[in-house]
Amino acid sequence: MRRNKHNGKGRVRALLVLCAVVFALFLVRLAWMQFAMAGYYAEKVAEASTTRYSYTVPAARGDILDRNGQVLAQDTPVWDVYLKYPAPPGSSIEAAARQTLDILQLSGGEDVETQLAAFCSSVSAGEYLLASGVSAADTALLYQAGLVESGAVRLSPAGARTWPDGTLLPHALGTVGAITAEQWAELSASGVAMDALIGQSGLEAAYEQLLHGTDGRVRVTAGSAGVLTEEVTAEPQPGASLVLALDAGLQRSVQTALENHLAALRATKAAGAGREANAGAVVVVDVATGGILAAANAPSYDLAARSGETVTLTCVAPSGASVHALVGESVVRLEQVAATAAQGVPATFKGSFVVPSVSGTQNLGPIRYVLNDSGTYTSSGSFYAVGEKDTLLVEVKETSVAVFDTADTTQNFTTIAKGGAVDYVTDQTDTRYQLGMGGWISKEGVTPLTEAKPWQSQVSGVTFSRTQWGERYKFAASANVVCTTYMNSEKLSVEFHHTTGIESIPTGDSQLFTGATVTQKEDSVLVEWHLAEGKSLWGYVVEYDDQN
Repeated sequence: MRRNKHNGKGRVRALLVLCAVVFALFLVRLAWMQFAMAGYYAEKVAEASTTRYSYTVPAARGDILDRNGQVLAQDTPVWDVYLKYPAPPGSSIEAAARQTLDILQLSGGEDVETQLAAFCSSVSAGEYLLASGVSAADTALLYQAGLVESGAVRLSPAGARTWPDGTLLPHALGTVGAITAEQWAELSASGVAMDALIGQSGLEAAYEQLLHGTDGRVRVTAGSAGVLTEEVTAEPQPGASLVLALDAGLQRSVQTALENHLAALRATKAAGAGREANAGAVVVVDVATGGILAAANAPSYDLAARSGETVTLTCVAPSGASVHALVGESVVRLEQVAATAAQGVPATFKGSFVVPSVSGTQNLGPIRYVLNDSGTYTSSGSFYAVGEKDTLLVEVKETSVAVFDTADTTQNFTTIAKGGAVDYVTDQTDTRYQLGMGGWISKEGVTPLTEAKPWQSQVSGVTFSRTQWGERYKFAASANVVCTTYMNSEKLSVEFHHTTGIESIPTGDSQLFTGATVTQKEDSVLVEWHLAEGKSLWGYVVEYDDQN
């Protein structure tokens, strides 16, 4: 019995020693984790509550310069305004949105609030595009309000392509625009973003690889306390500048001289001796290099005026010459403006022409200038007479033509009018028409219509289909109208001008959109397609197919 009791006490002691050793090891392990590994586990906790995202820093497109460094085409700075989420400590994304919209004098309302709520509920960290194309003056106001410095707002540079002197070789310089579905099929493997703007015509298209830069990337880390840190992972590389052999000053002089010369000679040549010529052109070549210093033809667009209006015709001809112009069946005598010291030197001639009474719109043909009843020079554009109370309709003849807010600048870009679109004219300057939809378009990009074409559209149905390039919405319409388009990270907006009949948009099978809202305005319909969560729209194109 004693021996058993002794053995039992020994086992108890051994168990107590073992428990003490295990407990001591546990304490050592716990102390090691709390002190030696504290930083490691704190980093793991922070990493688990950290969200990362990245954004693109657009690269500036290269300038197009003449031989003397004068800018012919350039990117004019404008900015896109993004709201950061989560907002900086002590603020909210909703408050930042309201303050930003107030400063920029933009409307927001329930639509923005609803989209912000949906955005915040779908991501743990990210950026919401609130406004696009904001001017430097307005961005200064955002800085003054402290929105940028606080981190609530990020301004992303987004250059708008402008041409400081839109009269110098506009077709040769070309245009830029959104990538089409066909172009994306070729560019998708080159690293170009689907929403990038690329050269669509002229030198802008021919030297796209040179002018197009490489976008940069920034990675943003959002910590658990709402603190955002940024790391540049790729610096943006701006496009290279294209320097032409062209001399802008000489080009301007050549264009002016040609216009004046044609306007003076279209009244001097006899039939069969030049009166039938339908164009004038000048090319100035550097004989040492073969480079083109200047090239022009004029006028390069059609002109239109109403019955009863007085039009002044001007030309440059030898002093003392007899000059007259032929406009349709009218003969206009041009008189020398001022005396010169000698006969035969260049002089300016002017004459007045009253547009005849017509019904509708009639093409009177090119203006022919005749010098001394022998030499005749003819404009490349035609002269159209419009009835006093008739409506002048024009049709977009280029693949795409820029439309601007005002008549005297190339910077306030509104939209792109696609080839085949028809609208009526409400006003005009020497080089532009104001369309019924409100914007101004270059006369070079449109043709006056002598026969009626529908400009008001009645939509009878909308169909949805998928293609290998994306999704297509086809509108069965009665006219090709100008559309104003806008895209951001949340939606695609298309305003169909002079349009009725769009009641709903079928998006049930769409893989891009959750739905579309339709708003009927006074003379247009606004359709807004809303992107589904996690989806991004890389580009879009508006096309006409037999008035669809």
